[in-house]
Amino acid sequence: SKSEGSGATAQFGTMTQTLSKKQTNHINVYPNPFSKTTNLSYTLTRPGLFTVNLFDISGRLHRRIDKETKSTIGSIILDFKGLNSGIYFILFKSGDYRATKKVIMD
Repeated sequence: SKSEGSGATAQFGTMTQTLSKKQTNHINVYPNPFSKTTNLSYTLTRPGLFTVNLFDISGRLHRRIDKETKSTIGSIILDFKGLNSGIYFILFKSGDYRATKKVIMD
């Protein structure tokens, strides 16, 4: 059974290398937890329109940002001023790509 495990690791390693050569959509939110503002960085396969929606834990929409980018890599500052401390969800949409990040405001 040891050799089976090694085979799976080798296959996984190969798959990871294959994926890393191709640019993929990705977002990151930092710092998290945060106090009033946080940064959202993005990497996209192609430039264009994107939307950032900010929901509270009950699903209520608090902020919506529509932007167009001419670059595939960038970042924006998300302003949470005026909102209560708690858990929020950021929904990022660009073309067919969707990503959700859970964030905590202190």
